[in-house]
Amino acid sequence: MIEPLYKEVIKELLQKFKKTKGIILTDHYYNDVLGVTNRNFLLKDAALISVTDKKDLEKYNYLTCNS
Repeated sequence: MIEPLYKEVIKELLQKFKKTKGIILTDHYYNDVLGVTNRNFLLKDAALISVTDKKDLEKYNYLTCNS
């Protein structure tokens, strides 16, 4: 639970660092994660599933369609 002001600062830092660094980011706030990442994976039943957007998260039952 990061304050909104700090979320933006962290997003800016991640955007800067991802140009030259590999970063592993985990969070339940999927909108924040999808907003700063260029590759996303869902770990489900011991398998890595490539995720491109919210619809993929719904497809693999990470989210309900009403989220």
